[in-house]
Order: sequence, then structure tokens, then C-alpha cells
Amino acid sequence: MMKRNSFVLYLFLLMVTPALLVSCQQDDIVINELQEDDGRELAFAGPLASIDFSVYDMIEDLDENLWFGGDSLVYYLHREPVMVSWSHLVTLPEVYEFWTFSMPTELAAPFKAGTTEWDYSEEVMFSHQDDVRYDQLLMKRGQMILSPRLPMGLSGSVRIQIPEVSSNGEAFEIVLQSGDDEYIDLSGYQLDFTSNEVEPYRSRLTVNFKVEDFSGFPMSDQVTLGFQMRDMDYESAYGYFGYQEADEMDASLSFDFFDEIEFDEHIDIADFEMDVEVYNSIGVPFYVEATNIRFFHADDETPVLLEMNDESTIGFDYLPAATAGNPLIPGYGNFIVNGSNSNAVEIGNSSPARMLADIYASSNPEAPAGVEAPDQNFIFSERDLEVDLVLKVPFYFWADTYARMDTVEFDFMDIIDGSEDEVDHVEVAEVFFDFENELPIQIEVAAWVIDAEGQKVDDLLDANTEFVKGGDKGAPAATSFKVGLTAAQISLFKQREVKNIVLAYELSTSKGSTAVKIYGDSRFRAKVSAELNGSMPQ
Repeated sequence: MMKRNSFVLYLFLLMVTPALLVSCQQDDIVINELQEDDGRELAFAGPLASIDFSVYDMIEDLDENLWFGGDSLVYYLHREPVMVSWSHLVTLPEVYEFWTFSMPTELAAPFKAGTTEWDYSEEVMFSHQDDVRYDQLLMKRGQMILSPRLPMGLSGSVRIQIPEVSSNGEAFEIVLQSGDDEYIDLSGYQLDFTSNEVEPYRSRLTVNFKVEDFSGFPMSDQVTLGFQMRDMDYESAYGYFGYQEADEMDASLSFDFFDEIEFDEHIDIADFEMDVEVYNSIGVPFYVEATNIRFFHADDETPVLLEMNDESTIGFDYLPAATAGNPLIPGYGNFIVNGSNSNAVEIGNSSPARMLADIYASSNPEAPAGVEAPDQNFIFSERDLEVDLVLKVPFYFWADTYARMDTVEFDFMDIIDGSEDEVDHVEVAEVFFDFENELPIQIEVAAWVIDAEGQKVDDLLDANTEFVKGGDKGAPAATSFKVGLTAAQISLFKQREVKNIVLAYELSTSKGSTAVKIYGDSRFRAKVSAELNGSMPQ
């Protein structure tokens, strides 16, 4: 059976070889038994196989990395997503405050219980740098701990209000007794921060603390409140997140395409494309660049640097922010590197095995002319910038006398099973091949038969016999030929118990100096038939 050596050749030979295999795997050819003294002609003729399919049919299940472009051109495609984390874009602080207040002077001794109430107010800052503003957070989790304490000897209740914190539309308010420690689960709470035009990046919560319904004889004038917010995470965050940076060094893309097709000096690709595609699910515009892009070979750890018009950086000066909605619409950008703007073809023809790149990003870059930068950002559960490194190799190549061999099962005695006596009376056996080929590849072939030990028995086709002509998409080239076996060959094949046909190919493109393209909707048609003729003695 056929052995796979070259992926490019495999695309073509996968179409050709089944015709031969099917012809050998049909029901055995049975020569009609003749009556004694019957001198009529001994003959068998009929079709063995008809084949009609496109490249789509041929390779749809062959390799998950094959892809068809908009014009149905066949590509090898490998995609490697690289995630650049922006979890630090919104940085929620761990709040540990312990506030001490003094009782109002008008409540000095002699102390009169319950005659009045008093309150205090404090602020909790959330912005972690001077160009970051938080407007609203919907909390995924978190814990708030309140610990009010009145002076020893004084009892009473304490009302705590945080107007910027709400649940189901109601502002947070709780009444505690002195000495209580209250743990509040912040899941589902909404935080709407306070800021102003004078200090737009001072996002804060206001904690109001009111002492009421008190009695007793205080031994000091110190009132305290412990206030903690910890283990916080959010479902969504709105605000303006300023200029921040993130990177992913040595992002890697590995591929085995060149190993699969075994490129050598006889096959050269005409294009080699690498796309950098960026998907931004965050409501923040970004500057993104991929730099220091280098390709490595399996047998050489010295990298080849990708160069684009004397530069080595792929950049997106302004990657748009995502658009909030259901569904969310990511911001998108892509950059294509190919033979027209870089040394990509040179790199491709050197058969690299992996690529490394350094990816750098920064938030809220300056908007280009005509683009209005957002004054509010957002971030949801997706906190990574996805940078897809995409390798695309179109089946667009030159091939010059690429040589290989394949072995096809051809058990000669099994073909005429049960009719060995009649084999001596078969004078001519012919197998006919008729092809219509839209693929722009032609193959010259020599063929011979071998026995069970692999020893050559005889030639079938002389060297450099044209096997299948190269055609064009929608304009097939017709090729027909036959393999004829003489009575002497038939006798020899029987004596040597021929088991296989060896096909030796030389592949070349039929477009001269122009590279050829393989299209998925290019069709191939083949018809295989056989005829055996002879006569029985009187």
C-alpha cells in the first residue's frame, strides 16, 4: 500500500492511487469456463472504478490544520492564542482602618444620658494611581467587617451608613451595639464611588458613623470604629483606568508543517504568512506591539529575526475598546506579515519549527485623528487581551523533479482466482486509465512489478512516461493511457507470483516559472477499466 512521504504529493497521490487500489480490490475477474471444442474468443472487459471528487472531499478529514480561504485556496493554518493579563487594570485595595473619635465637648461631665446623639464621617480611597478613577463596581465577592466601640462605661447603639454601597437599590445602613463585630458578605453589592471635578481621580466611599440611644458613665471620651474590606473581586467595573502596562515575554508558536511535507531543495513555497490578530474584550483601548519575533529550526538554535521594511515590530497604535452589550462586541485588530512586506518567504523556505515573540501592551493610548477616545472604561469577567499568533501557509509553491516511490498491491494470481489453467490462454490483458485533472501538477512515472521478496520482475512503463497532466481550476487536462500485458508477461507474472506494482514519480509544476496554487474546489475524475483477450484451442 502507499506510504506517505510528502504532504504536497499526498494531496495529489491520494487522488490517483485509489484508482489502482480499487482496481485490485474489486471482485476477482473470473474467466468464463468454456465447453470442450468451444473455439470462441475468450474475453473479459468492463469498468473497475469510477472516481469523481474535489480536494474538499479528499482532505476534509485529513488534517485539522487545513483551511480554505475565501477563494477556496488550500492553506495550512495553525493558531496559538497568547493571553496578556489585565487583571491589574482594576486593583481593589485591602482596607484596614481603625478610626478614633473624641466625644463632643458639650457632652462633658456631668454626663446626661440620652440627651443628644453625635456622628462622624470618614472616607475610604480606592483609586490606586493618580490617573485612575472608579465609578462603579458590581461585586463578585468580598467581605466588610465593622467593629464599633464606645468608651468603657457607656452603652448605646451605633448606626453605620455607607451611601455609595447598595444592594437591590437600597443604600447600606446597619445598627450595631457597642462591642459587636459584624461580617457583611459583599457579593452582589454595588459600589458607586464619589469623586468631583477638583479631584476626579480620588474615588472614595463615605462611612458615616452615628452614636445614638446611649447611657452610662464613660470613663474616657474615645470612640472607635474598626473598618475592613478584604478578599474583594468584581463582576464588572466602570471608570477610567488610566495608563497602565502589561507584557507577555517569549510568547511561543510551535508547528510541524515543514516536518509533515518534508520540504527539500526541490519544493519552494511562494508565500508564507503570519497574522497577528488581537481580540479585546475589555472596554479600554490599547496600544499593542509584538516585537523581537524570531524563528527557530529543529536542528539550529540560532534564530532568524523577522524583518518588516527594516523593522522588527508589529504594532497597533490604537486597538479599539470593546463595545458593551449582549453579546459584547470585542475590539479587533490584525496585522499580516507575508512576502510582500517582510522576509517571511525566506524564513518559510528555511523550514522553521517554532517562533517566539515578546508582546507588550499599554492602556488608553492617545487616540488618532478623527477618533474620539472614551472617557469611561469598563472591564468584566474577561480580563485578558487575546493575541492570536496565526501561521498560514498557502498551497502555493514550485516543485521541480521531486522524486518518490509508492508500492501498490497487485496480487496477479488473486485477480484471476480459480482460473489458473486459463491464464495460459490469455493473450492480451490491458488496464485503461482515463483522467480529468484540474490540479496544476503533473507527474512522470516509471512502473515495474515485484515479487513477494521485493525483487523486480519486469517493467510496465518505461521511465518518463507521462502519467497525469497538470490542469487548471475549472479547465481540466485530459490524460489517457493503458498498461498492456502480453501473454509472455502474463506467464512470467504467474511463474514469479507477482505481488506489487512499484510506481516511481517525478513531480513538477506545469506552470513553468510561475508558482501553482491548490484550490479546494478543484476536481479530479478518473475511470479505470480492464480488458482481457485470448482464445481456447479447438
